[in-house]
Amino acid sequence: MVAQNSVDTLLGAAGQLRAERFAFLLLGDGHQAEALRAAGSQLPHVRFFGRVPRAVAVASLARCDGVWIGMA
Repeated sequence: MVAQNSVDTLLGAAGQLRAERFAFLLLGDGHQAEALRAAGSQLPHVRFFGRVPRAVAVASLARCDGVWIGMA
């Protein structure tokens, strides 16, 4: 997998948690986004949204039970 802000570690954890009660929403973009999407493509409970408007990001975060924020 490709490391970017430890998203590869997050995707590894997502692979371990295949229960239907977990969903991983990844917001944002970067120079390795395509490789990370490929790495997570086999995980049905992982969704990539790319860059979204700030209001959408804030609303998405407000609905989450847990949040991980990777910083470059």
